[in-house]
Amino acid sequence: MKLMPRVLPIAALAVSVVSCSFFDYSSIATTRYALVYGVTTYVPSLASNAYNDPNLSYPHLDAKAVAEMLAAKGYKVQSRWVDDQGYAYTNGVKGANVAADSSQAPTKGNLEADLASFKGLMGSNDEFVFYFSGHGMQSNDLTVEYFVPYGAILSETNGSGAQTSTYYYGDTALSVSDTEMGSLLSQNIPTSRKVVILDSCNSGGFIGRSLDVDISPQSTSPYPAPGVTIGTINQAIANYVTYPSGSGAISPYNASVLSASGADESCYDDGDHLHGAMTYYFLQTASQADFNGDGSVTVREAFSFVKAAIENNWNKTYPDCAFTPHISGGPVDFVLF
Repeated sequence: MKLMPRVLPIAALAVSVVSCSFFDYSSIATTRYALVYGVTTYVPSLASNAYNDPNLSYPHLDAKAVAEMLAAKGYKVQSRWVDDQGYAYTNGVKGANVAADSSQAPTKGNLEADLASFKGLMGSNDEFVFYFSGHGMQSNDLTVEYFVPYGAILSETNGSGAQTSTYYYGDTALSVSDTEMGSLLSQNIPTSRKVVILDSCNSGGFIGRSLDVDISPQSTSPYPAPGVTIGTINQAIANYVTYPSGSGAISPYNASVLSASGADESCYDDGDHLHGAMTYYFLQTASQADFNGDGSVTVREAFSFVKAAIENNWNKTYPDCAFTPHISGGPVDFVLF
């Protein structure tokens, strides 16, 4: 069993929901688009005396499975990921090893270009989903959160003369901050129907302050009460801003955000299921999270399923590695599937 946190240093489910769709926009959505990113291998050739290993185990499997699920549900999907051998995949097609050619890798530059490519494709009634699986981190002063694409992990050598140790860290300039992601979405995605799904540490910091909805406790408990009810969702809507987030977090007017963990929490690779722990349950939502039986799965229904599954399964099995998914977006809910 491999429990690897998706964070870097820097320098049996019971759910009862009557209705989760407060505003149903499914009848006016013309086309659904998605951009899926994942990074397993960040450093193709690790130093033999590396202080910490920045490579993960399953984000490429996460990205592949999420891309396939979204495509099966009618999304027009673009994708990039780096697998466990260091090969870059674009739209599911294997390319070069990133050690020799990283031009097709899920880098910050390619993210900016990929998001810009949707600008001329989408209309105001379309829907857009962005998914990322990989590392996340906070700034030193804990005010800014980042997800870490390929190319954003650097090595630093300490010692004089002979090399004594090498450690790896996330570079903020090459990573994507909450503020930057919000701006990219606002500039390039011409619809209000935007959903960001992050399976990375510290991802709760990407949730904006003005219309936050969080039906999670301030700090994760390894022994939570099971399930989610419509009462807890209604209570959450009445209690905005119940947890801290970065000052530049994504506004709910820019996107609904489903994050794997809180602003100051880690999330983990799950060696039992060969996925990120959060993604493993997210992949089940299309078939299992239609709680009100209306034939659709909304963002809030997906969140309710994932949160309850993490609490009832992962957190009870691994209390020392407990974490809690979060969601933003106020009372607005979008149909995912």
